[in-house]
Amino acid sequence: MNLPSMLLGLGLGACMIASGCSKDEKGGKGETSKAREKNAATGETVEAGTAKARKSERPEAEDLLATPVERRLYSDHIEASSFAWGNYNRFHENYHPNYLMDGDPTTTWLEDVPGNGIGEWVRITTSPIEGTTKMRLRMQSGYHKSESLFQKNSRVKAMEIKILPNGPTKRFEVADSMEWQNLEMGFGATKFVGVELKILEAYGGTKYDDLCISDVELYVTGRTPENPAFEAKKLAHVKEWKQSRIDAAKMFEDAASNDLPIKSGYKVVMSDTETKFGSGDDYTVGIEMVDLLAKEPGVDAEIVARAKAALSSKFAGWKHYRPVIKNPIKVPDVDGLVSFRVDRSSYGWRNDVFELPALKKGKSLAQSKRVALFEAKNKKMVSGLECKKGREHAQRPPGEVGPNASELLVWRCFEEEEREGVYHYMAWELLEYDEDGWLQLAVGPQTAQVFHWDKADSGVVLASASRVSRWGQKMSHLRSADSTDTAPAKN
Repeated sequence: MNLPSMLLGLGLGACMIASGCSKDEKGGKGETSKAREKNAATGETVEAGTAKARKSERPEAEDLLATPVERRLYSDHIEASSFAWGNYNRFHENYHPNYLMDGDPTTTWLEDVPGNGIGEWVRITTSPIEGTTKMRLRMQSGYHKSESLFQKNSRVKAMEIKILPNGPTKRFEVADSMEWQNLEMGFGATKFVGVELKILEAYGGTKYDDLCISDVELYVTGRTPENPAFEAKKLAHVKEWKQSRIDAAKMFEDAASNDLPIKSGYKVVMSDTETKFGSGDDYTVGIEMVDLLAKEPGVDAEIVARAKAALSSKFAGWKHYRPVIKNPIKVPDVDGLVSFRVDRSSYGWRNDVFELPALKKGKSLAQSKRVALFEAKNKKMVSGLECKKGREHAQRPPGEVGPNASELLVWRCFEEEEREGVYHYMAWELLEYDEDGWLQLAVGPQTAQVFHWDKADSGVVLASASRVSRWGQKMSHLRSADSTDTAPAKN
């Protein structure tokens, strides 16, 4: 699973629905992203503000350094051709490629194909650096949790490093040692967005064939101005992700896991057909997305009609409330599914993960009977420019009474930091619940999701879900990923 969800970042998370966006740069409110401007809500409830489109991600020549300088880069987005995963490691407490840049030699990337890893690869995506002339990679080859495990598992003997996206490649011979290996390559000035490491030869382990790399450090010499604080946050994202995996494993080992409304893991399956919608406003496109999801098996026609009516009215007359979660269940992140969190959100969404709507700190909104609504005295909605990170509003239809909502409109405030500044924006999401209070439908200007629950005497658990996007992606489906793999742990 890639990061950000949390990164959320961390990748890790994703802003599904943007309304108004602004950028703080050098203390002032400034430019609005072209992409966010394209995806913005209509502004009938929240004003997006007046702002020019932000600069291209490619710096202007005058913004680049006159002389290239070396800086250390981090990554919270690392992919691999394979990694070991099963019941013994189902929450990725180890072996995932993200552990390559966590600064902890006791964790490792461990590939998972027959043989000792020849042909396997790791792809590390970084901040883009213009005018790059040199790359220096420090590597701890092998499993460094102990000298014994170093010998028992395979190590890199030779590897090829490719500069991404279109840079040169070079073969490196690697010593069979627990010392740091220093691999350098110089080249003509080019744009740098990461590296790909491909295993060419390996030293065999005394007990296991699996090849390991415990840690890498990446240094790049280029002309893009340095931003060490931004890079440090990527490392923080990785550490947060590590802790979330440990926490999830502990929660499911505990007897209280029977109360969790989710399974311990899911997989995301893409359909063969791309989804395409019209160019109308967000409410119109929302209706189109709901209509497409309504064709999925098991979708309640009455709930679909209710959601379409709310979108058609553009939420006219809906009353304002402050939402609070009663007796919250903090839903852990598992493969394929994360708990929506404002502090992890970033613009866009990921194809390989679904989000279960939640309020602050992952407090689940999956069950309306756990949501307490307090009527808001101040009925004025703030704009995207004024929206403070973590702030939330809620609305429910006129005439709806009682402690439990059958429909809930949630507005959230976001903050996203990029290398060139900080963005603030708002998002809305319509939540529709069944008669038992379980979430059936979640709709925003960019995506819509439908949820299916297994309801039994032993408890309620999310069985599956489907999602569509207004931007032409394929429909995706969430399915259970329970594994019968009982291979022994290698640590």
